[in-house]
Amino acid sequence: MDTIADLRALRSLGFTRALDEHRRRGGLVLGICGGYQMLGRSVADPHRVQRGGTEAGLGLLAVATTLQPEKVTRRVRARWRPAGPAFDGYEIHMGVTTADGPPRPLLEVEGGAEGCVSPDGRVWGTYVHGLFESGLARRHVLDWARGAPAAAGAPAPPDHRALREAAYDRLADALAAALDERLLSDLGVS
Repeated sequence: MDTIADLRALRSLGFTRALDEHRRRGGLVLGICGGYQMLGRSVADPHRVQRGGTEAGLGLLAVATTLQPEKVTRRVRARWRPAGPAFDGYEIHMGVTTADGPPRPLLEVEGGAEGCVSPDGRVWGTYVHGLFESGLARRHVLDWARGAPAAAGAPAPPDHRALREAAYDRLADALAAALDERLLSDLGVS
């Protein structure tokens, strides 16, 4: 991803006008990773990680990003702030994003504040991927989007990560049952 080039492309395609209109009608905005970076005041690339230079952001969050040569890649345990559900996710980005004033974090990640929420609560930004895999985290986003919590007693939504892992386990079991262990042993595969 080239965040600065993507910002320029969004502007040239008229996306910023559409986004402004969406916000005027009460619409919500969620930016993840490079999308989070774009929602801020600016994206600077002093180390020429992508193209160099600085580009004005969309100005929907009071944050600024400086791209860094080191890429952050890590699995994380996150929790929606102030008291939302926890979920597993991951980060993979090349920037450091800082708030202009006291931060309004979206998440808690391993004991620290992460992401940003606009003062009106209608714009969220985060570096954490995987928000939609956990059923409870996905429900939290959808509740925000519809402006109301799920009905009391509603069944827990499915956890896509758990469903995917169960499918992998079934596939591994089927392969193990179908393969000739002696042939694999002769090939040196255990």
